[in-house]
Amino acid sequence: EDDMRFLCCDGLQGIDPEDVDTVVVAGMGGETIIHILQPCDWVKQGVQLILQPMTKVPVLRQWLAENGYAILQEQVVKDGKFFYNLLRVQYDGIARTLTPLEREIGVQDWSNAVVQAYGRRKRERLQTIAEQIQNSNPAMAADDLQIVAELDRRLQPESV
Repeated sequence: EDDMRFLCCDGLQGIDPEDVDTVVVAGMGGETIIHILQPCDWVKQGVQLILQPMTKVPVLRQWLAENGYAILQEQVVKDGKFFYNLLRVQYDGIARTLTPLEREIGVQDWSNAVVQAYGRRKRERLQTIAEQIQNSNPAMAADDLQIVAELDRRLQPESV
């Protein structure tokens, strides 16, 4: 408690950057996290970001990559039937291009049982979406099926 100070403010507005070395943004959508980070240039000055988006995780990953933020570590955790993504991020100014799988799932340790379960869940959802949009949007269906195929290569058979 001696090393932390909690503030209530609009995003990161009103925070003195001199006092900050780590920012945690958790429990909101990826687009909201982008909205919080985008106007704050001071987070590009060596500040570590711990992000835990609840929705739109691929959108957040894509924005981070395009805007020079390195994802230093990513972890998937499971609580009950829900999966949560945790990202440790820092700005380095290098714009990156993500593969479709990296955008959708992140860079993961595929030997991890939780990552395997998360990958299976994402595979099922993407397969269902691709089947549903095949006729109306073949290009989007093809993108989803490409990710499904990559997941098939990485996923180990589920143990009984």
